[in-house]
Amino acid sequence: MKTFALALSAALSELGYECIVVESFGEMLNRATLKDLRQPNVILISSLGFGIFNLVARNSIFVLHGFPRLDDAGILDFTKVALATKLFSRWASRVTSISQLTYLANISFFGIRSHSIIGNPYLPSVNPYAEKDTVNHQVRILYVGRLVAVKRVEQLIRGFLLAVDRVPSLHLEIVGSGPQMNFLQQIGRHPNISFAGAVSNDLAKNMMRNSDIFVSLAEGENFGITFLEAIHAGCHIICPTTGGQIDWILDYPQVTYVRNVFDADAVCDAILKAVNALREPKKPFDPTWNRQIALRYDALIREAIGEKTKGFEPRQS
Repeated sequence: MKTFALALSAALSELGYECIVVESFGEMLNRATLKDLRQPNVILISSLGFGIFNLVARNSIFVLHGFPRLDDAGILDFTKVALATKLFSRWASRVTSISQLTYLANISFFGIRSHSIIGNPYLPSVNPYAEKDTVNHQVRILYVGRLVAVKRVEQLIRGFLLAVDRVPSLHLEIVGSGPQMNFLQQIGRHPNISFAGAVSNDLAKNMMRNSDIFVSLAEGENFGITFLEAIHAGCHIICPTTGGQIDWILDYPQVTYVRNVFDADAVCDAILKAVNALREPKKPFDPTWNRQIALRYDALIREAIGEKTKGFEPRQS
């Protein structure tokens, strides 16, 4: 969540807010920090990792980045996360979800109602992107994320193996680590598939800039920031017809949808369609995105603090 915190801090700072990003429990437990949380013009914006401090803060916004899933967490972790999310939401002044999917899942299964739905801000790389090359005239397909079952990387590999038989110039780069690494390397033994392992966020963004197609097949993705990064990097996108990205990605024509992520043939068809669409015009990433996100948080902040503090105004830059 550090990327989210830094991006939101940068966006709100543009509106005149003084923002401090706290990265550890030790910093939060500092006496001065705890005292600050009781001030009328201070608001805590937190998610699950620091949500317990909503109990201390006079004003707080709790951000729901997702929802617990049994098929990912297991029964014990699922229960712990569900209970913690329920409590932290109850203690917060306001609750916001990062997507309609996140909102619906939390209210339907856990009874947690959000006051608003606000997407993720985006933090551009500070390093220049690498230029796209044309080595062997390859079509470069990229996956970035955890290597776990719910990300459907297995289905991506199986679909790619069908597609590369028809278009030998395809190359799939899988970036990330996780419990499925060994299994995926076994089924992905092909000269046109490579595994990069875990890399830095900046390096992943540069790899996107040097790729043609970005793929994410997680049908329950809450709101993947990687989609924002991929659009910004000029990639074509392959994704399911479900997930939090549907809130906004419909505005971009350079997207190919997979209707059944469990069907290798459907994944193969999407890859081939995306390859055929690479020469079509792409809509660039919205340069006002972060400002729109900041303005929506500004309204929520005013609403939360305004209940207890009259005449609140953010510091103007």
